[in-house]
Amino acid sequence: MTRNTTLLANYPPFSLTRWALLALLICGVGLPPLRANNGKLCHALPVKNIKIDGDLSDWPSNLPTYRIDNYEYGAQADHEGDNQASFRVGFSKKEKALYLGVEIIDDEYVLSPDNPIFNLHDLHVLYLDPAHSIDGSGVIAYELSEDNRKIVHQEDMPWFDQVKNASWDPVSYKIARRGDRTIYEWKIVLGDQFQLDRSIGLDYCIFDKDPGQESISMTWGPGGSKFANYDRLGDVLLVESMEQLATVRGSVSLEELDWNIYPPTLRLISVDAPNRWLWVAVDSTGQFRAQIPAGDYRLSLPEMLVVNDEEDFGLRFSSREDQTFTASSGEVQELAPLAIALRREIDRLPEKGILHDFGSAEQALVDRYIEEKMAFYDIPGVSLALVREGQVVYHRTYGLQNTISQKPVEENSVFEAASITKSVFAYVVNRLAERDVIDLDRPLYEYLPFEALEAQEAYKLMTGRHVLTHLSGLPNWGTKMIGTPGEKFGYSGEGFEYLKRVVEHITGKDVLDVMREELLEPYGLHNMYFADNPQLRAQVVSGHFGKVPTILQFNQEPGMAWSMQTEAKAFARFAQVLMERKGLQPDTYNEMLRIHTDVPHSPNSEDTFRQGVGLGIFVRYPEGYGKVYGHGGNNGDFQCMYEVYDEQKMAYLVFTNSDRGGYLFQDLPQLLVEGKKESKKEE
Repeated sequence: MTRNTTLLANYPPFSLTRWALLALLICGVGLPPLRANNGKLCHALPVKNIKIDGDLSDWPSNLPTYRIDNYEYGAQADHEGDNQASFRVGFSKKEKALYLGVEIIDDEYVLSPDNPIFNLHDLHVLYLDPAHSIDGSGVIAYELSEDNRKIVHQEDMPWFDQVKNASWDPVSYKIARRGDRTIYEWKIVLGDQFQLDRSIGLDYCIFDKDPGQESISMTWGPGGSKFANYDRLGDVLLVESMEQLATVRGSVSLEELDWNIYPPTLRLISVDAPNRWLWVAVDSTGQFRAQIPAGDYRLSLPEMLVVNDEEDFGLRFSSREDQTFTASSGEVQELAPLAIALRREIDRLPEKGILHDFGSAEQALVDRYIEEKMAFYDIPGVSLALVREGQVVYHRTYGLQNTISQKPVEENSVFEAASITKSVFAYVVNRLAERDVIDLDRPLYEYLPFEALEAQEAYKLMTGRHVLTHLSGLPNWGTKMIGTPGEKFGYSGEGFEYLKRVVEHITGKDVLDVMREELLEPYGLHNMYFADNPQLRAQVVSGHFGKVPTILQFNQEPGMAWSMQTEAKAFARFAQVLMERKGLQPDTYNEMLRIHTDVPHSPNSEDTFRQGVGLGIFVRYPEGYGKVYGHGGNNGDFQCMYEVYDEQKMAYLVFTNSDRGGYLFQDLPQLLVEGKKESKKEE
């Protein structure tokens, strides 16, 4: 996948050009687009004598309404009698409360009283950040249907006090169904957090489930996973009347770049009331507009990361100088263009890879490279190990486990390894095949049918070899075949999970026992976890989207496509097992580490060397360096990579807790082994 110049805040980094990221590019899970900030703004007006009864007729008629029409998942309704939704917001100074009235036209109303899973019935989620700290305060996500309610992932984000301490006590609500309309009426008592001169973070999501169709989700503002990302909410301003508001208009000036691209949002902060701040959306022409209470304001753009994939470099945008202005009630204020400054990433690549002659000076170069990349791309934490002459010659951890708790990454802190798991499982499958426990060329359905695929006859051609070489005919995830097994490359985690179930069936063992017996115990591999356990919980780090930590996830069942958690020094032992050709016969290693499926270079790449997939591992042949093999991983908020230079007996292993981690290790092959290939623009 490729794209042109793009705000990194808007998308995961799936289009970096070097082969070292090949596996990262194609193993990314389906994620909602990331956004620097929501940019949505609504106004709450005074209300009184509102009864929370699911009837909005007692709401004032002067409240503005806001459409809920951003489709995050699923298709837009093809007729006006479905999925037409809006909301209005009010407040009561006397009660120190926020009121929310939501109405949706929905032609089919689905309930599932006995099953609370969110996508099986109609439900709404109110995302609220009443503290609205400019440094981030966490999102309380109230999930509500007629039969179930909960605060989403509350226990998984203990670093946010307002989320950890949230309850339903201050919340009153009523759901009413009238004809083809559903009303959700809310009252939230804010207590001491209620202040007229404070803005509030808010968004709203409607999950609509119709019989025979997948659930769709509509939100007020763009950006998914709002429960974990305070910077994906919109802003609420509490105002006495709309007539008292001022209108400000302006634009962004990017004279230094010939790009048709602008930052998605700018920040407005009240000078007199700093708790009243908001993000203002910038359109595709660089224009912005907002209605705000009268007063003095400061307009700015905090540093924001931008990348140019075609030229393979990054930039950071920020306002050259904050702009201050006075907004007057009932007037339109035209602002001067806000000038944007640029800061470019510095090129630190040497002419020759520094791992060939590695001493204290080269260690310092590695540290500087890692630390500068972390700072430039806002990568919170890193675990790194380097192998030379078959031995670990350098290991270090950098940065933070969690940007809110500020706890540093420790030597044994573990990261999600994502799809790197596939190469570890593939090693074990090759061991089993070598002993004829499994025949890689026998159709998998003969071992264990896959019920969800039974209607697709072609699946019966699928073998273990097809899965390991990504020729299974399955998509990355899902059970709708994308081709006949053996015909074309198609990266598939689903195939690996099917192969896992086959291994469990034919061995009669849980896959964790198989992994322990075949790999972990024979070679003393430690600090590698595939499912929840106390040691993992004590050592795990948080993933991040940008600077925002995501929920802690502990898999109850091991996934051989994605669930391993480990760290660089521990995982280096597995790289050494491969490098030393341990545990498998030479012929098996030859099969595992040769290209079975060729994979083309990305359109932006100038590389011409051969690259592709072995038996569960990626292989490339860069000019002058022989065979190089490894695997990348991308679970979204964790990205990682390892490669082994077979002839040179060198390897690098790097794990990050960031959706931007790929930008850290895209140049590691050049820094460490291959040397600089092409110049980058200097700062």
